[in-house]
Amino acid sequence: MNEMSAVNTLITSPEHIHVGAGSFGLGMVVDICHRRANFRTAVLSQYSGKEHQDLLRAQQSYAVVFDGDPEHREILKINLHYYAKEDHSKAVELLASPSVGLITTSVGKENLRTVSALLARAFEKRKQNGIAGKLCVVACENLSQNSTELRTYVESHLTPDGVLNLQKEVFFCNSLVDRICSPISCRSGMAEIPAESFHDWILTSPASSVPLLDILKRKRLIRFAHSELEFKAYELQKYWCMNGLHLATAAYAYNSKKDLPHFSQALAFPFLSKKVQALQNELALAFLLYVRRNGLRDRFSEPAVRQYNKRLFQRLRLNATDTVGRILKLEKGLPNAVLELLARIDRLIGPQCEILAFRKKLKTPEQKLVAFHARGDAKKRLELDDAIQHVVIAMRDFAERYEILKTASR
Repeated sequence: MNEMSAVNTLITSPEHIHVGAGSFGLGMVVDICHRRANFRTAVLSQYSGKEHQDLLRAQQSYAVVFDGDPEHREILKINLHYYAKEDHSKAVELLASPSVGLITTSVGKENLRTVSALLARAFEKRKQNGIAGKLCVVACENLSQNSTELRTYVESHLTPDGVLNLQKEVFFCNSLVDRICSPISCRSGMAEIPAESFHDWILTSPASSVPLLDILKRKRLIRFAHSELEFKAYELQKYWCMNGLHLATAAYAYNSKKDLPHFSQALAFPFLSKKVQALQNELALAFLLYVRRNGLRDRFSEPAVRQYNKRLFQRLRLNATDTVGRILKLEKGLPNAVLELLARIDRLIGPQCEILAFRKKLKTPEQKLVAFHARGDAKKRLELDDAIQHVVIAMRDFAERYEILKTASR
């Protein structure tokens, strides 16, 4: 395939470019920016021969089906630009367009380094062409300090003068994104993405105004954290209360009944549902202790945190697409699998430590009973202790079983 041959009608002056044409990028980022905010959006992606890529290339459109309701189906017309792995020249030209004010990415953390080389060449080209004006880059990968990491990779490709120019001309805003988007389906003859209608998109504030971000904020499509500390708290809430919960639920399900592939099937069992909700209570308590300790109680009230957890549980209970195996399986070919395992377990160890530290500060039995009235005696074993054990057992067993099955299939 020749580079960019997928393009039927080019946007001559895109104001937003999204890099990555997977289910999340198209199902959330492009949906929010292109359909709901009406940005002139171009989508840039590396061609790899997948079936849905050929459909997208031919039709230059796709559908998003919200909340499993065929009546709530939106069709998006897009300008999709594929580039070949061997030649990035036209992709760089597009990224360097003087009209572009916002670049977003959703390529997965393992591909950020590759994308950073494209961005570095584009930023150099903008400088060579004398293009002035601030540019904002927002990485949407599920990765702590995602845009900061992307900036570090970009800088590694630049000269010292290029780095100085980057720091003056380009803002990198860290982001937290939340919307469940299932894999792209081609069954209907059109690329189709099942997604939930809910979304949340939180960004660190740029150093100065970015017009396209201001539009998204006015339309209540994004939120800005008021400080780095507040953004870190939002990250931690997602890391503990969502990612930690997903990990523990997958472990509970796997250890109880190994043939339950989906969360919705596991949570249909009352004993598993009760365990998950009990764990949620402790995750909420740990997060509330954290925000109180850091002076953020006005930003994260107890009712709001409880409501956040309630919504997460409902999403888990209705999640008939995400699999237990996806959560338990380590990254393929990961050279430091032990570190990855420890990083995942830290999603539960972090809140456990917050509660244990708080317990040590309490002096009298009365104080402890007040603090833990909903959980009875403060000295009782934490649900988090049990969850961590379940995760270790499940991930070890799943890894062994996966290797056995993989070997048997050869």
